Amino acid sequence: MIFSRSYGAIGGAFMGPWIWGLFWRGTNVYGALTGGLLGFLADIILVAACGIPTYTAAVIVMAVFPVAVPIVSAATGGASKNKEMVKINQ
Repeated sequence: MIFSRSYGAIGGAFMGPWIWGLFWRGTNVYGALTGGLLGFLADIILVAACGIPTYTAAVIVMAVFPVAVPIVSAATGGASKNKEMVKINQ
């Protein structure tokens, strides 16, 4: 029970930012943070408020909430924001 809840919350929080960060250069910090927070909170809300079993909530969160990462990243400027936020000394 505890393992499935933690699996859903951690998976929901990190799956979207991790996958999009690996395969799309337009992912920025705002998209990653939004996807992580939405995934974590959605899993907790689905289990606590809606009474959905923990393993079902984990599957729903990991399937639906990675969509938030590219939407927020594109809306906030994409990869151009990464250059402003991270100062790289060359």
